[in-house]
Amino acid sequence: MIRQKIWKPGAVRLAGSDRYARLVVYWLHCHYREAERSTLHATVTPVPVPFPQANNAMSTDAVSTDQFKQAMGLFPSGVTIVTTSVNEERFGFTASAFSSLSLSPPLILVCLANSADCFKPFNTGKQFAVNIIDEKYEELAMKFATKGCDKFAGDEFIEGGVGLPVLPDTPVSLECRTKHVYPGGDHVILVGEVEHLTLGTGLPTVWHAGGFRKLES
Repeated sequence: MIRQKIWKPGAVRLAGSDRYARLVVYWLHCHYREAERSTLHATVTPVPVPFPQANNAMSTDAVSTDQFKQAMGLFPSGVTIVTTSVNEERFGFTASAFSSLSLSPPLILVCLANSADCFKPFNTGKQFAVNIIDEKYEELAMKFATKGCDKFAGDEFIEGGVGLPVLPDTPVSLECRTKHVYPGGDHVILVGEVEHLTLGTGLPTVWHAGGFRKLES
C-alpha cells in the first residue's frame, strides 16, 4: 500500500494567540482526521474471476435450433393432447411443454407453436382441455402432432364436464377456461384456469430423447 504523506497538526507551534492561525490549524487537523479515516476504511473492488468452462461447453451465440431441440429432448416430460371446440368444430395438438402454474387459483400452462394449423382457435378461444396420456394413447399423440390429418376421425373422445373433448380413462383430464395468452418466441403460452378435472388410474407416458418411455409402478 502506498501511503500519502499527511501533515500532522502537532508539528506546528503557534506564536502568541493569533486567532487566524488557530483556525488554520483546526481546519488542517480536521482534514488530517478525514484523510486518515479514508485510508483506514479504503476498500478494494474485487475483480471477477471467470468460471472455468468444460472443454465441450458452447456459448449461446453458437447454439443452433437442432442442438437446442436435442438438449431440451433430454429433459423427460409428460405427454399431453390438448383440445378445444369452437362452433362445434374440434381442434387439437400434442404438447410436452406443459406445467402446473398456481394452486390458488388452480392454473396450468401449455405452449403451442405459432405455426400450428390449430393456432387461431386456441389463440383466440375461451377454453381448452389438457389430457395427460398413458401408453394406450401414444399413437394418437403422434397423430395430433402431425399437420394436415383428420385428428378426430376416430371415436376416442367423449364430451367432458364443461363440454370439451376429453379422452376417457386417462391419468388426468383438465378442462380449463383460458385465462391469459402470452407470446413466447415462436410459441404462445396458454394459461388456463382449471374448472373441471378427472383423475384416472393409469401411469402417464413419458417423452425422452425423441421417444416414448414407460414409468415403472
